[in-house]
Amino acid sequence: FYHTFNSLFRPHDLPFEAGEKIELSDMSIVVIEVDSDGQPTEAQFQFDVSLDDPSLHWLQWNWKGPGFGEYSTFQPPAVGEEASTKGPFGDTRDIPIKTE
Repeated sequence: FYHTFNSLFRPHDLPFEAGEKIELSDMSIVVIEVDSDGQPTEAQFQFDVSLDDPSLHWLQWNWKGPGFGEYSTFQPPAVGEEASTKGPFGDTRDIPIKTE
């Protein structure tokens, strides 16, 4: 389901490429690695403000929430530390989050 939903934001015939950079008004993203379908498996995000700036509100998707899941508050790790969040396949895959 989430693969189909993703196509609302990026068509399947326009896969991501490693090294691709996306510039937004207050952040940039560099795609580090992609899978065989051109979906990012690793990306680097650079924000114009500190991650603890009050203008940012951090959420993560809880795949085991009611129904299809739910958002919950997320606290980014301190600089130099690492945290993880669950991927779409539950406990079998943690997605690492690292700040530098």
